[in-house]
Amino acid sequence: MNCVDTLCIGTNGRLSVPSNKQHHYRNLRDRYTNCTYVDGNLEITWLQNETFDLSFLQYIREVTGYVLISHVDVKKVVLPRLQIIRGRTLFKLTIHDIEFALFVTMCQMQNLEMPALRDILNGSVGIYNNYNLCHIQKINWDEIITGPNATYSYVYNFTSPERACPPCDKSCEQGCWGEGPENCQKYSKTNCSPQCWQGRCFGPNPRECCHLFCAGGCTGPKQSDCIACKNFFDDGVCTQECPPMQKYNPTTYSWEPNPDGKYAYGATCVRRCPEHLLKDNGACVRSCPPKKKALNGECVPCDGPCPKTCEGVEKVHSGNIDSFKDCTIIEGSITILDQSFQGFQHVYPNFSFGKRYEKMHPDKLEVFSTLKEITGYLNIQGDHKDFKNLSYFRNLEVIGGRSLTDYFASLYVVKTSLVSFGLRSLKKIYSGTIAILENKNLCYAQSINWTNIKKSSEHGSLLSNNRNESECIKDGLICDEQCSDEGCWGPGPAQCLSCKNFILGNDCVQDCTAPGPQEQGALKLLAGKAVCRKCHSRCKKCTGYGFHELVCQECTKYKRGEQCEDECPADHFTDADTQLCIPCDSECRGCFGPGPNQCYKCRNYKIYIDEKEMIRNLASAMDGPEALVDADEYLQPKSRAPIPPGLSASSTSGSPPNTPVKACWPNGKPLATDSPTPQNQQNLDRELLRYGANHRNGNISHEPGNSGQHGHYAPPNGHCGHISGSDTTSSRYCSDPLKMIVVRDCDVTDDCFDGEINSAHQQAQVGNLKLDLPLDEDDYLMPSPQLPTNTTQYMDLIGDSKPTEMEPKRVNNGYRKYPEFLTIQGKTSLDNPEYIMSQDEGPLTPQTLGIPTPDLEKVLTNGTFGSQVRQRSSEEESDHEYYNDFDRLERELQPLKPLRKNETTV
Repeated sequence: MNCVDTLCIGTNGRLSVPSNKQHHYRNLRDRYTNCTYVDGNLEITWLQNETFDLSFLQYIREVTGYVLISHVDVKKVVLPRLQIIRGRTLFKLTIHDIEFALFVTMCQMQNLEMPALRDILNGSVGIYNNYNLCHIQKINWDEIITGPNATYSYVYNFTSPERACPPCDKSCEQGCWGEGPENCQKYSKTNCSPQCWQGRCFGPNPRECCHLFCAGGCTGPKQSDCIACKNFFDDGVCTQECPPMQKYNPTTYSWEPNPDGKYAYGATCVRRCPEHLLKDNGACVRSCPPKKKALNGECVPCDGPCPKTCEGVEKVHSGNIDSFKDCTIIEGSITILDQSFQGFQHVYPNFSFGKRYEKMHPDKLEVFSTLKEITGYLNIQGDHKDFKNLSYFRNLEVIGGRSLTDYFASLYVVKTSLVSFGLRSLKKIYSGTIAILENKNLCYAQSINWTNIKKSSEHGSLLSNNRNESECIKDGLICDEQCSDEGCWGPGPAQCLSCKNFILGNDCVQDCTAPGPQEQGALKLLAGKAVCRKCHSRCKKCTGYGFHELVCQECTKYKRGEQCEDECPADHFTDADTQLCIPCDSECRGCFGPGPNQCYKCRNYKIYIDEKEMIRNLASAMDGPEALVDADEYLQPKSRAPIPPGLSASSTSGSPPNTPVKACWPNGKPLATDSPTPQNQQNLDRELLRYGANHRNGNISHEPGNSGQHGHYAPPNGHCGHISGSDTTSSRYCSDPLKMIVVRDCDVTDDCFDGEINSAHQQAQVGNLKLDLPLDEDDYLMPSPQLPTNTTQYMDLIGDSKPTEMEPKRVNNGYRKYPEFLTIQGKTSLDNPEYIMSQDEGPLTPQTLGIPTPDLEKVLTNGTFGSQVRQRSSEEESDHEYYNDFDRLERELQPLKPLRKNETTV
C-alpha cells in the first residue's frame, strides 16, 4: 500500500441478522469510509432501506477474503475500484460443498457494478436468487476466475420471469456490468498470445505479456505496470517477497537491521504493522506461534514456560467453562449469552441434536480472574439475577479487537443485568467499536472517558438506552470522590480510571496518611501521578522505597553494613541486642563470635596446642574439611619422608615424635651457624640417614624417656590459622600398606647417629606376601630389567634387556653407586646428564642424551669432577632424583660460593 492507502478490518458475520439495522448501517459506513484495503471479508448485508448511501465503498481496491452481498435493497451497488478478490477465506453454504469468493444472494438491487474487477485468485462465484439484478449474466467469468477448480453458478428460482435489462454500451466488446461505456468488461487473459505466462497480457501480441508477478492484468511489461499483485505490493511495484527486516553483512559475518525492511501484511509490504496485529519474523500476524508470547506488540521467545493461552469459543457454557482455568490469554473471543446461564440444547448445522448443557451460575465465571488479554472481542449479552458486574475479568488489561462482533465491536455489552462493569485493570482496546446498549440497570457507562481506552480513531463508541444517570445518582451509584473526571468502573476508590489526588496500590486516597508503613516526607512523582508507596518489606520506617540506610530509617529484621537484610549471611553472626550482622574472623567458615576460636568450621587449619585436647577431638575433627597439625609441627614442620623402623621414637604422652635438629656432619664436623635452612634441613636429614646406613660405630635409639617434650603456650582449645608452605596433612610416619624389608629411606634422624641398616635392596610386600618387585627410595615400583654394559654404548629406552645381577645398594662412603654404563671409557650415553656430577672411580665422559661426545676433560674447565663416580644399581634409579645429594647439600650450605661451570642446579 502507498501512503494514501487505508487498511480496514473485515468482518465475519456471514448471514446473521443484526439486532439494530440502523446501527448496522452506521457501523458499515464508519468501517469502510476511505478504506482501500480490506483485511478479511467484505460483508454488505441487511441494507433494506433503498435510501442508504453506499458511496463509502468507492475506494476499496482489494479484499483478502470473500465478498458477500446479501439482502441489499439499494438499487445500485457500485464498487468502481475493486480489482482483485484473493479468496484466502471463503464463504460456504450448508446445502452444498462449493466455496465462494464472491456470493450475491437475496437482493433486490438492480445493478452490481464492479468494472475494475479483473481477478479472483481463489474460490468460485455464486449469484443466487436476486430478483431484479441485471447484466450479471453477460459477464465472461472465465476471464476473471483463475483459482483451481473454481466455477460460476447462477440460480434464479422465482416464478416470475427475470427483469428485462437494457443492453450494454455499443463500445463494449462483449459483456458489461451496467449501462455506459465505463461498465464494459475489460480483458487481459482470453485474448492473450500463447507465449504469455498464465495468459495475462496487455495486448494480443507475443511481446505484450504481463510480468509474472502481476495479477488481473497489466498496462505494460514491468512490475510496476501490474493492475494487482500476485504476491506482494511494495510501493507501487509487485514483488515476490517483502524486503527483509535484517540483512547479512559479509564483511562482519553478522546480521544487521535493514533500513529498507518492511513487514508482510497480507499481500502488502508495510513499514509497521497495524495496532491489532503482532510482529513476528518480518510479518504481521494475528497470534504468536508456539513457544513465543506477545510483548509490546511483538512475538518474543518465552522466558521459561509460556503464559497459558486458550482458544476462544462461540459461547461460554457449563460444558467448557472449566477449560479456561489459569488462562492468561484468550486467542479469540469470549461470548456470554442468556443460554450460558440457562442451559441449552446444542443443534448441529444439519439440524440434528447434540449435547444438552446444564444451567450455570455466574460465579463459575471466576475462572477468568487470571485472564489478562483477549485478542478478539468480549461479547456480554447474559441476563441473570446474580450477574451484577464483570469483576470476574478484574485483571483483564487488553482487548485486541483482531476479530469483531456483528456490530464491529470489540467490547459489546447489550441487554444484560449488569449494574457496574468492574473492569478495573482494562487499559487498552486496540480496535473495534465500543457498544454499550440497552442495559436497564447499568450505571457508570456515561462517566467513562472511552477515548483514553480506545486506541483506534477509526471506531467510535455507542452508548444508549442504559439506566438514566439521574437515577444512578439518586441511588448513590456514582464514582468515588477520589476518582478523577475520567470516570470509574464501579463504586469504591479501587474502580477509578485515575485518581484525583494520590494512589496507594490500587486505591485512590486523599493523602498518604493511611495506616501501615508508608514513605514519610515529600511524595515523588511516578508516571506523572502522585503515588503513595509502602516501604520495602525489609524496612519498617522509610523516607523512600528501598532497604539502604539512606531511605530506610529502621530495619524490619537485621542490618548488615548500610543495608537491611532478611537474615545474616553465612560468614556473619547476629548480635542479639542490636540485630546487627557482624563479620566472622577471616579464618572461619561460619561462627558464633568474632574471634578465630569461635568458628563453626575453619577455612584453612585447626590448631590444637594441647596434645590431649587434640587426641580427644581427633575423631570428630577428621570429619570436617580442615587438616590437623600438632603445635610443634606447626612451628617446625617435619619432613614428609618416613622414618626408619630402627629409628622410630616413642613418647610417654603418645604424641608424635619431635623433629630432630642436626648439629654436625657425619664425620663429626660441626655445621655452620647459618645452616641449614628449612629446605636444606630435609636434604641434611636424607644424607645423614644414608651416611648412617654403612657406618655402624654406635647404635642410637630413642628411648621413651629420651623423647623430647613439647612446650605448651596456648589454652587447650584449638583455634584456626593459616600455615604458609606447610603440608596439608599431619605428620607422616613410616607406615605404608607396602612394607619395606629391613629399612626405608627416611629423611628424619637424630644428631650425629650411626644406624645399623641392612644394605639389601628394598622389596614390596602386601601382608605376609613378599613381592619380588624393587622399590625406589620414595616407595615407587620401578622396573628391574637393566641393559648390560657390554651390549652397546647407547641405552635402549624402550626395548627389553636381560636383567643383570643385583649389586649392593650402598658403598662404603654411604652413597649409592651409579649404573655400570657410566664407567665405560671413551664414549657412552645416558638418559639424563644430571647424573654426571661426581666420580668415584676415575674420569668419566659426560654425554648429551643419546649422542657420543668427547671426553670430559675437553668439555669441563676443571678436567674432572671433584669426587669419584660411584656405580648405581637399577633399583636405585629413581624418577625423582637426578643429582648427587651430598654435592647439592654442600652448595646449599655455602650459598655465596660461586657455582662451578657446567653444573646443573635443581
